[in-house]
Amino acid sequence: MTATEEPPPHLASEDAWVETVWAGTSAIYASPDIRDLCLSLQDEEGLCVPTLFCVCFAAAAGLIASPERAAFLIAGEAPLRAEIGRIRARRRPARPAADEPPERRQAYDALKQRELSAERALMEALSHQ
Repeated sequence: MTATEEPPPHLASEDAWVETVWAGTSAIYASPDIRDLCLSLQDEEGLCVPTLFCVCFAAAAGLIASPERAAFLIAGEAPLRAEIGRIRARRRPARPAADEPPERRQAYDALKQRELSAERALMEALSHQ
C-alpha cells in the first residue's frame, strides 16, 4: 500500500487495525502447539510474541514493506516490551496451585490481566507509528 492509497476497509482506523491484530493473534495463539512454540521462543530467545504477531500482520496487510521498517518499529517500542517483561517476571512465579486460597488466584489473574493489557498497548503503539 502506498501513502496515497486507501487502507482496506477492515484497517481504515487504528482501532480497527488493533482489533484485527488482537483477534487474529488470539485465534492463532489458541493452538496449543503455536502457544508452546511462542512461549519457548519468548523464554529461550527473548522474542516478544506480541511484536512478532503485530509485525507479521502488518507485513501481510502491506503496511510494512522492508525489514528496516520492521526493525525501526520494533526498536521504538523497547520500553513497552521491557514493562511487559517486568510484569511477566512477577506473574509467572505467582501462579497459584489448585489448593491455594482464592485470593492468590485473584492476585495472579490481576497480574495476567496487566500483562495482557500491556501487550495490547504495545500493539496499539506499533499501530500509531
